[in-house]
Amino acid sequence: MKSLAWIPALLAAGCIGLEPLINDSGNAVVDDTAPEVLDYGDLQVDPGTIDFGRVAIGSSGEATVVVSFDGDGDTIISEASISGGGDTMVITSMTSLPIAISGDAEAFFELLFSPSSERDYYGELLIGTDHHEALEVTVTLDGEGFDDGSGGEGPDISVSPGSIDFGLIDLGTSETRTITVSNIGTESYFLLDIETSPPSLDYDFGEYMPLEFDPGESREVTIEWTPVAIGNLSGEVVLVSDVTGEENLSVPASGEADDICDICAPMISVDTGGEPYAMTFFHITGFVPDTQQVMVTNSGDQTLTVRDVYVNNDILATAGEFSTDFSGSSFTLDPWQGRAINVSYLATGTAFDLPYDTLDMNILHIVSDAANEPNYAIQLSGTGL
Repeated sequence: MKSLAWIPALLAAGCIGLEPLINDSGNAVVDDTAPEVLDYGDLQVDPGTIDFGRVAIGSSGEATVVVSFDGDGDTIISEASISGGGDTMVITSMTSLPIAISGDAEAFFELLFSPSSERDYYGELLIGTDHHEALEVTVTLDGEGFDDGSGGEGPDISVSPGSIDFGLIDLGTSETRTITVSNIGTESYFLLDIETSPPSLDYDFGEYMPLEFDPGESREVTIEWTPVAIGNLSGEVVLVSDVTGEENLSVPASGEADDICDICAPMISVDTGGEPYAMTFFHITGFVPDTQQVMVTNSGDQTLTVRDVYVNNDILATAGEFSTDFSGSSFTLDPWQGRAINVSYLATGTAFDLPYDTLDMNILHIVSDAANEPNYAIQLSGTGL
Protein backbone atom coordinates (compact mmCIF):
# COMPACT_ATOMS: atom_id res chain seq x y z
CA MET A 1 0.00 0.00 0.00
CA LYS A 2 1.14 3.51 -0.64
CA SER A 3 1.76 5.66 2.43
CA LEU A 4 -0.76 8.45 2.95
CA ALA A 5 0.31 11.70 1.37
CA TRP A 6 -0.30 14.38 4.01
CA ILE A 7 -0.18 17.38 1.76
CA PRO A 8 -0.43 20.82 3.42
CA ALA A 9 -3.59 22.81 2.75
CA LEU A 10 -3.50 25.68 0.32
CA LEU A 11 -5.66 28.38 1.89
CA ALA A 12 -6.63 31.30 -0.28
CA ALA A 13 -7.90 33.72 2.39
CA GLY A 14 -7.88 37.32 1.18
CA CYS A 15 -6.74 36.62 -2.40
CA ILE A 16 -8.77 38.79 -4.74
CA GLY A 17 -9.28 37.55 -8.30
CA LEU A 18 -8.14 34.00 -7.58
CA GLU A 19 -7.84 31.98 -10.79
CA PRO A 20 -9.22 28.41 -10.88
CA LEU A 21 -6.54 25.90 -9.88
CA ILE A 22 -6.11 22.39 -11.28
CA ASN A 23 -5.06 20.05 -8.47
CA ASP A 24 -3.89 16.52 -9.18
CA SER A 25 -1.87 16.03 -6.01
CA GLY A 26 -4.35 16.34 -3.15
CA ASN A 27 -3.89 20.01 -2.32
CA ALA A 28 -7.03 21.77 -1.08
CA VAL A 29 -7.98 24.89 -3.01
CA VAL A 30 -10.67 27.53 -2.65
CA ASP A 31 -13.50 27.36 -5.17
CA ASP A 32 -13.48 30.61 -7.14
CA THR A 33 -17.24 30.38 -7.78
CA ALA A 34 -18.19 30.80 -4.07
CA PRO A 35 -17.31 33.41 -1.42
CA GLU A 36 -13.76 33.04 -0.19
CA VAL A 37 -14.85 34.06 3.30
CA LEU A 38 -18.31 33.64 4.79
CA ASP A 39 -19.00 37.03 6.38
CA TYR A 40 -21.75 37.40 8.99
CA GLY A 41 -20.86 40.92 10.06
CA ASP A 42 -18.59 40.39 13.06
CA LEU A 43 -18.25 36.62 12.50
CA GLN A 44 -16.09 35.26 9.67
CA VAL A 45 -15.54 31.70 8.42
CA ASP A 46 -12.49 31.24 6.18
CA PRO A 47 -12.72 29.70 3.63
CA GLY A 48 -16.41 29.39 2.76
CA THR A 49 -15.88 26.49 0.38
CA ILE A 50 -13.13 23.90 -0.12
CA ASP A 51 -12.25 21.96 -3.24
CA PHE A 52 -9.82 19.17 -2.35
CA GLY A 53 -9.16 18.70 -6.06
CA ARG A 54 -8.19 15.34 -7.56
CA VAL A 55 -6.74 13.05 -4.89
CA ALA A 56 -5.31 9.62 -5.67
CA ILE A 57 -6.98 6.63 -4.03
CA GLY A 58 -4.85 5.71 -1.02
CA SER A 59 -3.68 9.30 -0.59
CA SER A 60 -5.22 12.23 1.31
CA GLY A 61 -5.78 15.96 0.94
CA GLU A 62 -5.90 18.37 3.86
CA ALA A 63 -7.60 21.71 4.52
CA THR A 64 -8.13 24.12 7.42
CA VAL A 65 -11.20 26.21 8.27
CA VAL A 66 -10.83 29.15 10.68
CA VAL A 67 -13.71 30.86 12.53
CA SER A 68 -13.01 34.32 13.96
CA PHE A 69 -15.10 36.92 15.79
CA ASP A 70 -14.31 40.64 16.09
CA GLY A 71 -17.50 41.97 17.69
CA ASP A 72 -18.25 43.07 21.22
CA GLY A 73 -18.20 40.35 23.88
CA ASP A 74 -17.87 36.85 22.47
CA THR A 75 -19.75 34.20 20.54
CA ILE A 76 -20.00 30.51 21.35
CA ILE A 77 -19.14 27.73 18.89
CA SER A 78 -21.02 24.71 20.20
CA GLU A 79 -20.53 21.90 17.68
CA ALA A 80 -19.09 20.86 14.33
CA SER A 81 -19.67 17.86 12.08
CA ILE A 82 -19.30 16.59 8.51
CA SER A 83 -22.39 15.78 6.47
CA GLY A 84 -22.05 13.72 3.31
CA GLY A 85 -18.81 12.83 1.61
CA GLY A 86 -19.31 9.08 1.98
CA ASP A 87 -17.17 9.03 5.16
CA THR A 88 -14.13 10.08 3.08
CA MET A 89 -14.22 13.64 4.49
CA VAL A 90 -13.51 13.87 8.22
CA ILE A 91 -12.49 16.37 10.88
CA THR A 92 -9.07 15.21 12.02
CA SER A 93 -8.57 17.84 14.73
CA MET A 94 -10.31 20.95 15.97
CA THR A 95 -10.48 23.41 18.82
CA SER A 96 -12.18 21.79 21.81
CA LEU A 97 -15.89 22.61 21.80
CA PRO A 98 -17.89 24.34 23.10
CA ILE A 99 -15.71 27.47 23.13
CA ALA A 100 -16.37 31.20 23.42
CA ILE A 101 -14.25 33.19 20.94
CA SER A 102 -13.62 36.90 20.90
CA GLY A 103 -11.36 39.34 19.06
CA ASP A 104 -8.19 37.66 20.34
CA ALA A 105 -9.17 34.05 19.71
CA GLU A 106 -10.03 31.79 16.76
CA ALA A 107 -11.39 28.28 16.30
CA PHE A 108 -9.67 25.88 13.90
CA PHE A 109 -11.01 22.82 12.08
CA GLU A 110 -8.54 20.51 10.29
CA LEU A 111 -10.15 18.44 7.50
CA LEU A 112 -8.98 15.36 5.63
CA PHE A 113 -10.22 13.93 2.33
CA SER A 114 -9.26 10.29 1.62
CA PRO A 115 -11.12 8.92 -1.41
CA SER A 116 -11.71 5.19 -1.66
CA SER A 117 -12.92 4.99 -5.27
CA GLU A 118 -12.86 6.85 -8.56
CA ARG A 119 -15.73 9.33 -8.35
CA ASP A 120 -16.72 12.82 -7.26
CA TYR A 121 -17.40 13.46 -3.57
CA TYR A 122 -19.50 16.20 -2.01
CA GLY A 123 -19.99 17.11 1.65
CA GLU A 124 -20.55 19.93 4.11
CA LEU A 125 -18.82 21.10 7.24
CA LEU A 126 -21.60 22.19 9.61
CA ILE A 127 -20.64 24.55 12.45
CA GLY A 128 -23.16 25.51 15.15
CA THR A 129 -22.88 28.88 16.92
CA ASP A 130 -25.03 31.18 19.05
CA HIS A 131 -24.47 34.08 16.64
CA HIS A 132 -27.84 35.53 15.62
CA GLU A 133 -26.88 35.58 11.93
CA ALA A 134 -25.05 32.25 11.83
CA LEU A 135 -26.75 29.65 14.00
CA GLU A 136 -25.57 26.97 11.57
CA VAL A 137 -22.69 27.75 9.22
CA THR A 138 -22.23 25.56 6.14
CA VAL A 139 -18.85 25.21 4.43
CA THR A 140 -19.22 23.26 1.18
CA LEU A 141 -16.68 20.52 0.43
CA ASP A 142 -15.93 18.61 -2.74
CA GLY A 143 -13.18 16.46 -4.18
CA GLU A 144 -12.48 13.76 -6.72
CA GLY A 145 -10.91 10.39 -6.22
CA PHE A 146 -8.83 8.90 -9.02
CA ASP A 147 -6.56 5.92 -9.62
CA ASP A 148 -3.05 7.10 -10.43
CA GLY A 149 -2.02 3.65 -11.61
CA SER A 150 0.70 3.27 -8.97
CA GLY A 151 -0.97 0.38 -7.16
CA GLY A 152 1.03 -2.17 -9.05
CA GLU A 153 0.23 -5.88 -9.32
CA GLY A 154 -1.12 -7.96 -6.45
CA PRO A 155 -3.34 -7.15 -3.43
CA ASP A 156 -3.09 -3.72 -1.83
CA ILE A 157 -4.88 -2.92 1.44
CA SER A 158 -5.97 0.68 1.97
CA VAL A 159 -7.76 2.43 4.84
CA SER A 160 -9.29 5.90 4.93
CA PRO A 161 -8.95 8.10 6.78
CA GLY A 162 -5.37 7.26 7.69
CA SER A 163 -5.89 8.47 11.27
CA ILE A 164 -8.91 8.81 13.54
CA ASP A 165 -9.64 11.87 15.66
CA PHE A 166 -12.46 11.43 18.17
CA GLY A 167 -12.33 15.05 19.33
CA LEU A 168 -13.72 15.75 22.79
CA ILE A 169 -15.57 12.85 24.46
CA ASP A 170 -17.72 13.22 27.54
CA LEU A 171 -16.49 10.85 30.24
CA GLY A 172 -18.89 7.93 30.66
CA THR A 173 -20.18 8.15 27.08
CA SER A 174 -19.06 6.66 23.78
CA GLU A 175 -18.05 8.32 20.54
CA THR A 176 -17.88 6.52 17.18
CA ARG A 177 -16.01 7.07 13.93
CA THR A 178 -16.05 5.12 10.67
CA ILE A 179 -13.09 3.96 8.62
CA THR A 180 -13.23 2.40 5.16
CA VAL A 181 -11.08 -0.64 4.38
CA SER A 182 -10.46 -1.20 0.66
CA ASN A 183 -8.52 -3.31 -1.80
CA ILE A 184 -6.93 -0.96 -4.33
CA GLY A 185 -4.78 -3.72 -5.82
CA THR A 186 -5.29 -6.16 -8.66
CA GLU A 187 -5.64 -9.37 -6.63
CA SER A 188 -7.74 -10.44 -3.63
CA TYR A 189 -6.55 -10.50 -0.03
CA PHE A 190 -7.97 -11.67 3.30
CA LEU A 191 -8.61 -9.43 6.29
CA LEU A 192 -7.74 -11.78 9.14
CA ASP A 193 -8.47 -9.70 12.23
CA ILE A 194 -8.91 -6.22 13.67
CA GLU A 195 -7.06 -5.35 16.88
CA THR A 196 -7.57 -2.25 19.00
CA SER A 197 -5.76 -0.75 21.97
CA PRO A 198 -6.26 0.42 24.68
CA PRO A 199 -9.21 -1.72 25.89
CA SER A 200 -11.52 1.34 25.93
CA LEU A 201 -11.11 1.50 22.12
CA ASP A 202 -13.26 -1.09 20.31
CA TYR A 203 -14.75 -1.81 16.90
CA ASP A 204 -17.94 -3.12 15.30
CA PHE A 205 -17.53 -4.74 11.90
CA GLY A 206 -20.57 -6.95 11.51
CA GLU A 207 -18.56 -9.39 9.37
CA TYR A 208 -16.93 -12.72 10.11
CA MET A 209 -13.19 -12.90 9.62
CA PRO A 210 -11.18 -13.98 7.75
CA LEU A 211 -12.97 -11.95 5.09
CA GLU A 212 -11.93 -11.81 1.44
CA PHE A 213 -11.58 -8.45 -0.28
CA ASP A 214 -11.73 -8.58 -4.06
CA PRO A 215 -10.00 -5.87 -6.14
CA GLY A 216 -11.94 -2.58 -5.83
CA GLU A 217 -14.01 -3.85 -2.88
CA SER A 218 -14.53 -1.68 0.23
CA ARG A 219 -16.20 -2.16 3.61
CA GLU A 220 -16.82 0.16 6.55
CA VAL A 221 -15.70 -0.50 10.12
CA THR A 222 -17.18 1.41 13.08
CA ILE A 223 -14.60 2.36 15.70
CA GLU A 224 -15.89 3.21 19.19
CA TRP A 225 -14.10 4.84 22.12
CA THR A 226 -15.50 4.82 25.67
CA PRO A 227 -12.87 6.61 27.80
CA VAL A 228 -12.54 5.69 31.46
CA ALA A 229 -10.43 8.63 32.66
CA ILE A 230 -10.02 12.33 31.94
CA GLY A 231 -7.09 13.30 29.71
CA ASN A 232 -5.63 12.98 26.23
CA LEU A 233 -6.46 9.77 24.37
CA SER A 234 -3.98 7.80 22.29
CA GLY A 235 -4.51 4.43 20.70
CA GLU A 236 -4.44 2.47 17.46
CA VAL A 237 -6.50 0.21 15.25
CA VAL A 238 -4.49 -2.57 13.59
CA LEU A 239 -5.76 -4.29 10.44
CA VAL A 240 -4.28 -7.79 10.25
CA SER A 241 -4.18 -9.18 6.68
CA ASP A 242 -2.27 -11.58 4.45
CA VAL A 243 -0.90 -8.75 2.29
CA THR A 244 2.87 -9.20 2.10
CA GLY A 245 4.66 -6.29 3.74
CA GLU A 246 1.47 -4.92 5.28
CA GLU A 247 0.40 -7.76 7.53
CA ASN A 248 -0.27 -5.29 10.37
CA LEU A 249 -1.52 -1.95 9.09
CA SER A 250 -1.77 0.53 11.97
CA VAL A 251 -4.27 3.42 12.07
CA PRO A 252 -3.51 5.86 14.93
CA ALA A 253 -6.42 7.14 17.01
CA SER A 254 -6.52 10.21 19.25
CA GLY A 255 -8.91 12.39 21.20
CA GLU A 256 -9.56 13.97 24.58
CA ALA A 257 -11.79 12.85 27.45
CA ASP A 258 -13.32 15.28 29.90
CA ASP A 259 -16.21 15.38 32.34
CA ILE A 260 -18.47 17.65 30.30
CA CYS A 261 -21.42 19.16 32.10
CA ASP A 262 -24.94 18.13 31.07
CA ILE A 263 -26.93 20.93 32.70
CA CYS A 264 -24.01 23.37 32.82
CA ALA A 265 -25.60 25.36 35.65
CA PRO A 266 -26.17 25.28 39.41
CA MET A 267 -29.65 24.08 40.43
CA ILE A 268 -31.31 24.24 43.83
CA SER A 269 -33.34 21.46 45.41
CA VAL A 270 -34.96 21.98 48.83
CA ASP A 271 -36.29 19.29 51.18
CA THR A 272 -38.51 20.54 54.02
CA GLY A 273 -39.43 17.06 55.18
CA GLY A 274 -42.95 17.55 53.82
CA GLU A 275 -44.46 20.03 51.41
CA PRO A 276 -41.71 21.55 49.22
CA TYR A 277 -42.96 25.12 49.66
CA ALA A 278 -44.62 25.05 53.10
CA MET A 279 -43.70 24.29 56.72
CA THR A 280 -45.93 24.11 59.81
CA PHE A 281 -44.73 24.71 63.41
CA PHE A 282 -46.24 24.29 66.89
CA HIS A 283 -44.76 25.80 70.06
CA ILE A 284 -45.89 25.79 73.71
CA THR A 285 -44.75 28.83 75.67
CA GLY A 286 -42.03 27.98 78.18
CA PHE A 287 -40.64 25.07 76.18
CA VAL A 288 -37.80 25.10 73.64
CA PRO A 289 -38.77 26.52 70.25
CA ASP A 290 -40.08 24.18 67.59
CA THR A 291 -37.06 23.70 65.30
CA GLN A 292 -37.13 21.94 61.93
CA GLN A 293 -34.50 21.40 59.25
CA VAL A 294 -34.47 22.50 55.64
CA MET A 295 -31.99 20.60 53.46
CA VAL A 296 -30.60 22.66 50.58
CA THR A 297 -28.95 20.60 47.82
CA ASN A 298 -27.18 21.56 44.60
CA SER A 299 -28.84 19.33 42.00
CA GLY A 300 -26.93 20.95 39.12
CA ASP A 301 -23.47 20.23 37.75
CA GLN A 302 -21.79 23.54 38.57
CA THR A 303 -21.07 25.15 41.94
CA LEU A 304 -24.09 26.68 43.68
CA THR A 305 -23.63 29.81 45.81
CA VAL A 306 -26.25 30.49 48.49
CA ARG A 307 -26.02 34.21 49.16
CA ASP A 308 -28.64 34.67 51.85
CA VAL A 309 -31.24 32.88 53.96
CA TYR A 310 -33.76 35.05 55.81
CA VAL A 311 -37.34 35.21 57.12
CA ASN A 312 -39.78 38.06 56.71
CA ASN A 313 -41.99 37.78 59.80
CA ASP A 314 -45.55 38.98 60.29
CA ILE A 315 -45.43 42.60 61.43
CA LEU A 316 -49.15 42.65 62.28
CA ALA A 317 -48.93 40.18 65.17
CA THR A 318 -45.91 39.74 67.42
CA ALA A 319 -46.85 36.76 69.60
CA GLY A 320 -44.89 34.36 67.38
CA GLU A 321 -41.64 34.69 65.44
CA PHE A 322 -39.72 32.56 62.91
CA SER A 323 -35.92 32.56 62.69
CA THR A 324 -33.00 30.62 61.11
CA ASP A 325 -29.49 29.72 62.21
CA PHE A 326 -28.02 31.17 59.02
CA SER A 327 -24.85 33.07 59.96
CA GLY A 328 -25.21 35.71 57.27
CA SER A 329 -22.17 34.53 55.30
CA SER A 330 -22.74 33.05 51.86
CA PHE A 331 -21.72 29.45 51.25
CA THR A 332 -21.12 27.24 48.21
CA LEU A 333 -22.25 23.73 47.40
CA ASP A 334 -20.57 21.43 44.90
CA PRO A 335 -22.80 19.35 42.60
CA TRP A 336 -25.07 17.12 44.74
CA GLN A 337 -23.65 18.51 47.96
CA GLY A 338 -26.22 19.50 50.61
CA ARG A 339 -26.40 21.64 53.72
CA ALA A 340 -29.01 21.72 56.49
CA ILE A 341 -30.51 25.00 57.73
CA ASN A 342 -32.45 25.12 61.00
CA VAL A 343 -35.72 27.05 61.07
CA SER A 344 -37.30 27.77 64.49
CA TYR A 345 -40.64 29.08 65.73
CA LEU A 346 -40.93 30.79 69.14
CA ALA A 347 -44.26 31.92 70.56
CA THR A 348 -44.58 34.22 73.58
CA GLY A 349 -48.29 33.52 73.99
CA THR A 350 -51.29 32.39 72.04
CA ALA A 351 -50.47 32.95 68.39
CA PHE A 352 -51.71 31.94 64.96
CA ASP A 353 -49.16 32.91 62.34
CA LEU A 354 -50.09 32.37 58.71
CA PRO A 355 -48.14 33.18 55.54
CA TYR A 356 -49.13 36.16 53.38
CA ASP A 357 -47.57 35.91 49.93
CA THR A 358 -48.75 39.29 48.69
CA LEU A 359 -47.28 41.05 51.74
CA ASP A 360 -44.24 38.74 51.90
CA MET A 361 -44.85 37.96 55.57
CA ASN A 362 -43.98 34.69 57.32
CA ILE A 363 -41.96 33.65 54.27
CA LEU A 364 -38.55 31.94 54.33
CA HIS A 365 -36.28 33.04 51.45
CA ILE A 366 -33.27 31.08 50.18
CA VAL A 367 -31.39 33.34 47.75
CA SER A 368 -28.79 31.78 45.44
CA ASP A 369 -27.42 31.80 41.89
CA ALA A 370 -29.49 28.71 40.96
CA ALA A 371 -30.68 28.67 37.38
CA ASN A 372 -34.07 27.23 38.29
CA GLU A 373 -35.19 29.15 41.44
CA PRO A 374 -32.78 31.89 42.53
CA ASN A 375 -35.23 33.01 45.24
CA TYR A 376 -36.70 29.85 46.75
CA ALA A 377 -39.64 30.88 48.98
CA ILE A 378 -41.24 28.69 51.68
CA GLN A 379 -44.50 29.59 53.41
CA LEU A 380 -44.34 29.34 57.22
CA SER A 381 -47.29 28.62 59.49
CA GLY A 382 -47.10 28.54 63.30
CA THR A 383 -49.37 27.95 66.27
CA GLY A 384 -48.37 29.08 69.77
CA LEU A 385 -50.00 28.28 73.10
